[in-house]
Amino acid sequence: MVSIEKLHTHLAGAGHSRTAVRNQVYLALDSIGPCTKHDLAVHLSGAIDQSSVYRTVNLFVEIGVADMIRFHLIELSDRFKQHHHHFVCNSCGREVGFNDERLEQLLAQLASARNLQLTDHQVELAGLCQACSSS
Repeated sequence: MVSIEKLHTHLAGAGHSRTAVRNQVYLALDSIGPCTKHDLAVHLSGAIDQSSVYRTVNLFVEIGVADMIRFHLIELSDRFKQHHHHFVCNSCGREVGFNDERLEQLLAQLASARNLQLTDHQVELAGLCQACSSS
């Protein structure tokens, strides 16, 4: 479970106030994981109207609380969840998160070999999941 206090600190540092809507969107992103804005709005329907969900997600992406990943999926950023990467199926849209220390080391080596200082990165792979490649 993510810390709501971490959200409040981040919002204040970015010059934004904490609100019940922001808290609910943040906790929903944590509980359901990568999803579209629409899916998030459906998940929160009855509690928050769709336009408020969309505005909050846009703010979260703008200030680094959430990241936009392939296929317009939204998820909490690495500041709030463990760092990881994504594989997304081109056919069914299934998303698989993964973390591999060998990949992290390779990315650091690639940057170093080019005299670059790596401060952040995202790796998104696309292809067919096992179910779709079998059909």
